[in-house]
Amino acid sequence: MTPLEKSENCKFCLEDRDSVAGMSQLESIVDNMRRSRKILFVITESLLRDPWCRRFTAHHALHQVIEASRDSVVLVFLQDVHDYKLSRSLFLRRGMLRPCCILDWPIHKERIPAFRQKLLIALGMTNRLQE
Repeated sequence: MTPLEKSENCKFCLEDRDSVAGMSQLESIVDNMRRSRKILFVITESLLRDPWCRRFTAHHALHQVIEASRDSVVLVFLQDVHDYKLSRSLFLRRGMLRPCCILDWPIHKERIPAFRQKLLIALGMTNRLQE
């Protein structure tokens, strides 16, 4: 995400990097989610097993989907995760989101620029073609 921040002049809030000193982790996550236009989940098997994410972060993201819109959450799959695991762990289903907000990390390196463009479109930052 950091290279994307620099090249596209966008800002991501990363839990480890952007927590507010003196604020509890819980408050910091809620505050950052509330102020964000989009919530990005990078889906892996370990994320689905993380109790903090399962019980708290995903719960608040689900409320964003319900309250804001179907495109307020973007899922990026780094691994092939079956829908039942996604639903059981995060209470999110692919059908709850717009298709443009569900992305798979490319297997082949030459597809990364196309993936990056799709991610930027999903985040609503740009729709111009990369050169």
